Amino acid sequence: MPTDAHRVNDFGPDRADPDRVSVVAATVTGMGDDLPEVVLTTVVSVDGRITLGRHERLLDPAVGARWSTMAVGGPFETRHEQVGAGAILEGSGSFVDTDAVAPDWPAPVVTDDLLWCDHLPAAARRWFVVADGRGRVDWSFTGDADLRLHVLVCRSTPPGYLQRLRDLGVGYFVVGDDHVDLRSALARLRDLLGVACVVADSGGTLNASLLREGLVDVIDVVTLPGLVGGAGTPTMMDGPPLPPDATPIRLRLLDVRVERDAVRTRYAVDPTDPEAAGTPAPPARGDRHAARVSLPFPEPTAPASSTTEVIVRYLDYFRDQLASRIESLPESEQRTSRLPSGWTPVQLLNHLTHVERRWLEWGFEGVPVADPWGDTRDDRWFVDDAVGVADLLAALRAQARRSNEIIEAHALADLGRPGPRWDGAPPATLERVVLHLLQEYARHLGHLDIVSELAGGRTGE
Repeated sequence: MPTDAHRVNDFGPDRADPDRVSVVAATVTGMGDDLPEVVLTTVVSVDGRITLGRHERLLDPAVGARWSTMAVGGPFETRHEQVGAGAILEGSGSFVDTDAVAPDWPAPVVTDDLLWCDHLPAAARRWFVVADGRGRVDWSFTGDADLRLHVLVCRSTPPGYLQRLRDLGVGYFVVGDDHVDLRSALARLRDLLGVACVVADSGGTLNASLLREGLVDVIDVVTLPGLVGGAGTPTMMDGPPLPPDATPIRLRLLDVRVERDAVRTRYAVDPTDPEAAGTPAPPARGDRHAARVSLPFPEPTAPASSTTEVIVRYLDYFRDQLASRIESLPESEQRTSRLPSGWTPVQLLNHLTHVERRWLEWGFEGVPVADPWGDTRDDRWFVDDAVGVADLLAALRAQARRSNEIIEAHALADLGRPGPRWDGAPPATLERVVLHLLQEYARHLGHLDIVSELAGGRTGE
């Protein structure tokens, strides 16, 4: 499937309809720096539960009726209207069981070049956006005069599900490789749908992902006067546990209100704590990139449990420095060459992402990879103008996760699998592969430092 999923396909014959989105046969040239404001809303019991059990969905009338016995008349019913959001964001777990698998979707009839493009069949006043990367929900509701369904998928979503959405007249954004990339999705909502504010009203898994990635501005919690209990009962923030060295996400209280024994508390997510959630703190609204906090250099004296851990630290540091340099450059410089050889910073970024994929997935693991040399054209580095910098950075992060998983799952002495990457030579050990990757990053970051210095961007030592 194509890696350029940020192209937007034609809307079809009814192009003159003024109610349709004003993007026709368009190619998106990049994302704006600003993301929509995200207000995370939830309703919890006093012990923090958001439903009655792991397999109990509040959309089930019987479950909803039992849950509503705590509601005492439905307090704060108008809070979503008060926010005035242009989109409501939910996860697929609100509609199907947590253990549900994707239905057996029929084979698509649309060609790949259209299927894996963002699909915007119609306009809407407001959007009901659902992240469903696994393609599990067979939709019956697709929208009404006020609210229209739009689905977030990724490149590992079953192709038949995308065909099903098209058949229903439902739009979708293709964001991410093996999971829905929420940061890219929010950027698309802002840039393509004009959404300035998103209400995230979902389960604990999606909430955790938004919070861990520093994408939430305000948390709005209504606490009902009741207790649920139960080990494994979903809470407002689930997902993986807090890493051992990380600290909780800090919040700043905005206000507290009481209505019919229910309590509404609103918090601002504190962007000043660099250790929050074990990741760099999100910058303040409107300056998410400028306030970026980089990973520290992996000093030789820092304790490490293994050589593998040291190698992963260096790779993470190099990737972070690469992203830092790219983000510090003006948009015009990101796609401009300052050297006689003619390469641009975004081409370098794309190249290093493909280098990791070629050596670790295609090479060491012997996994078939679509277009392993997709970073080149006519023996030169290449990036299509339609691919935005945000997408390239998201691809780097996704590849980093896959690469680290491969490295950490093997001993350094393990041999790679035979395959076309080795050009007939015996496969290399993982140690030789990761040492090659380290020199690639170190060498190219030095190149990028020169360009960044000439362009007025960030440099290293």
